[in-house]
Amino acid sequence: MFFQELLNSDYKLYSFDIFDTVIMRKCGTPKGIFYEMQIELLKSSSGINKCLLNNFCDRRVKAEQIARINSSKEEISLYEIYEILQRDYDLNLEEVKYLINLEIDKEMNNAIANTEITLLINELRKKGKKVIFTSDMYLPKNVIIDILKKNEIFKDGDVIYLSSELNKTKEKGSLFYEILKLENCKKEEIVHIGDNIHSDFNVPKSIGIKSYLYDKTKFSRYEKIVYEDNYCFNKIVGAFKVLRINSINVANSDTYNVGVIAGFILLGYVLWILYEANRLKLKNLFFLSRDGQILFEIANKVNKFTKYDINFKYIYASRQAWHLPSIYEKITEREIDWILEKDPIVNFNIIAARLSLDPYLLMEKVNKEQYVTDDIYENLSNEKILKLRNVLLHSKIVQEMIFDAANSKRINAISYFNQEGLLDSKDIGIVDLGWKGRLQDSLKRILEIYKKNKKIYGFYFGLTSLGEISNTNEKYSYLFDPNNIKYKKIGEKAANIMEIFTTANHGSTIEYVDNGGFYFPKLRNDFTEEKINFKLNVFRSGIFDFLDLVLDNHIISEIMKNNDNYKTKTVKLLKIFIDVPNFYEAKVIGSYKFSSDQAEKNYRMFAQPLSLKDFIKYNYYYRDIRKVEITYWYEGSIIQSKLYIKYFNKIHIDKLIRLLGLINKIIHFAIKRGRMLVNYKKFL
Repeated sequence: MFFQELLNSDYKLYSFDIFDTVIMRKCGTPKGIFYEMQIELLKSSSGINKCLLNNFCDRRVKAEQIARINSSKEEISLYEIYEILQRDYDLNLEEVKYLINLEIDKEMNNAIANTEITLLINELRKKGKKVIFTSDMYLPKNVIIDILKKNEIFKDGDVIYLSSELNKTKEKGSLFYEILKLENCKKEEIVHIGDNIHSDFNVPKSIGIKSYLYDKTKFSRYEKIVYEDNYCFNKIVGAFKVLRINSINVANSDTYNVGVIAGFILLGYVLWILYEANRLKLKNLFFLSRDGQILFEIANKVNKFTKYDINFKYIYASRQAWHLPSIYEKITEREIDWILEKDPIVNFNIIAARLSLDPYLLMEKVNKEQYVTDDIYENLSNEKILKLRNVLLHSKIVQEMIFDAANSKRINAISYFNQEGLLDSKDIGIVDLGWKGRLQDSLKRILEIYKKNKKIYGFYFGLTSLGEISNTNEKYSYLFDPNNIKYKKIGEKAANIMEIFTTANHGSTIEYVDNGGFYFPKLRNDFTEEKINFKLNVFRSGIFDFLDLVLDNHIISEIMKNNDNYKTKTVKLLKIFIDVPNFYEAKVIGSYKFSSDQAEKNYRMFAQPLSLKDFIKYNYYYRDIRKVEITYWYEGSIIQSKLYIKYFNKIHIDKLIRLLGLINKIIHFAIKRGRMLVNYKKFL
């Protein structure tokens, strides 16, 4: 950026464009102002012509175009625009005045200072530099001064050169000549900063005035995906833009900006959950830890607008706390699936943790039935897993150990459920992120053991499998499931990143503990931001700042009515984020210390930069689940890796392997020739 160059310069005048440079709007484009006006006008009881009100936004835009065509001057005023509307819709003077004041009010409320430009202006003033404001704008001068004052930018003695007041524009170049004349300034003595490549850069440059293009207010790649010409997405894009640019004054701004993106994704998901829960007439909705924590908080924010008669509650749950208590009297393939699951490795230490057993005792009992290993940390091969599976399915001794552990955990689990109100109603709604639906199945089994006849509705971001579904155990997915595969590919690819997006501020639930009749969750107490290497509070600030800027009744209504459209934009945004991340996004998510295992025995960086060795292993040697031993997010790792790794990634991996093979042959040939030469010299 050119800021330091400006601070080191010595111009007589420093000219700043106003809108989209010094001042931003909270909407994506100026048309967002007119959309806001239309919504308010339609809610009002004014007697203004309905034909105008029903299409106010488009009519306001058209009126400005007509006013410019009809005008013989370089610039028009706000009053001239409304004269067109007055003529075409037979408005009286009071109605015109009301509309003008409403537009001014919306401009005032939408205006927000650009933090980094404001800081630059303040630094220039500290150095004794003269700052002026220059704008092609139809708003009255006093309104623009009020906007600048409200945002603490305009100081006593400051000067504004406004096209609507002087009838000269930057676009034509005449406003710059007028400034030179009024300021008694040579063109070499002024510098201009603005966002418009024509009016703020090319025109002053052609005159001989030094100019700098400030292009941060142009849409980012995500904003281009989300933008749509309506109130809802205009406002959402405005929030994206304002938060992105003003994150300069936020510590760990990259984390904050990823939080804003997460806010957009999670909002659509939560609105879908609430809509479905209300449609199913659920009265209680339980958000399961830990993924459900942020979803619970978003739901509470959203329901201030939707006002659904649903009670939200956050309860502590986990695979560790629910799977084991669901085992009763027999072990089936369902239990085998989660007990022996490779994620990405499995050993006796991990298996014992899942079953709340001592790993050495478990290994001893298993080996007596059928020898598997003497090392609790050995990553079990498929052959050894088959042996262990056979023991679990048929050994009464090993099964009794597991049943005893399950029984002791189940008593406290059902007591906790009862305490938290999970058993109070006939129908239970639970919210989780995904991905196999087994947690819901475990809950259903625990309730059935105690003959609690409940119907469970599960709401998920996505499901890779449906598990045990029935008319009393229903599962609904937002993005994908085996019966809804349109977004399956990107959904499965996004799963682990979504886990990071929904990180809670506490450790996972191990079990439930009885404390004199009150049951509380025993949590892993080693959770800290430092352990996961993630600024969670900053990340969540991005989510909540986004929500605070966009949430209103109209936006929520529009998203709910057109959820498929919002979902499509979510998928496009996820694809860009996952498949072509920028370095900073990859660094934020890639540095996260992640564990996908139920017992959380192994933490590793989510997406570390790849060495050549890692690159070859990932692409050539490792298959499927073992790939996560290197990285959970290949694209995130690549963008952080050294240049030669990025180059190798662009060419086909087979070409790299052939190249390495050729290099190997050349080296061996050179060594062989060297030895032959030595032997020949000895012979001579």
